[in-house]
Amino acid sequence: MMNRGRFFPARLHRSVALCSASQSINNQVKFLTLMRLRLEQKVIMLQTTSQLSLYIATALVTHLIVSFGQTLLHYKFAHHPRGRSIFSKHINFHHTHYAKDHLVSKVYLGDEGNTTPFYLIPIFLVGVLTYFILPTELFIVQALACAASFYAHVFFDKEYHVEGSRLERFAWFRRKQELHFVHHRHANTNFAVIHFFWDRVLGTYRGSNTA
Repeated sequence: MMNRGRFFPARLHRSVALCSASQSINNQVKFLTLMRLRLEQKVIMLQTTSQLSLYIATALVTHLIVSFGQTLLHYKFAHHPRGRSIFSKHINFHHTHYAKDHLVSKVYLGDEGNTTPFYLIPIFLVGVLTYFILPTELFIVQALACAASFYAHVFFDKEYHVEGSRLERFAWFRRKQELHFVHHRHANTNFAVIHFFWDRVLGTYRGSNTA
């Protein structure tokens, strides 16, 4: 009886030890599982952030390319006889309606001589080329950025010439508007519509204080 009494505490001790070990292993497994889930979440977040950054970079680069294309076409074709119909429409309508001190109107004039559709030609050509190069998701981002940038150029050009534009309360808009008005007073300068640093690149920039 005494031997059996000693045996039971020993078995109980081993059982308690095994339970403790099992519990410790379970806790470690739970901890490792939690760490793995957190690591997977961080990897997903990094991938998402990286992908989002790539989308933003693609959109920005696309907008800058569209902006430069508008400036270059405006410079080389809309103000040069080589542009033919682009040149004649732009000069005979837009620069006739808005010249010298008559730079704004209550309603935007010159839609009949609008040269904006011509700027869609290079955008379309670039889109066709990049369709075969870029992954589908980046091509979609580029297409949306092209459309937004094109609309922005059309929108700003009209807002510059509409009397009492709702954007005139912003100083940054008034600065851009004045730089555009310099173009209408000195037609060989400031061909950009939004980003006038392209005129600095092309050597056609003229500040509003020298107008």
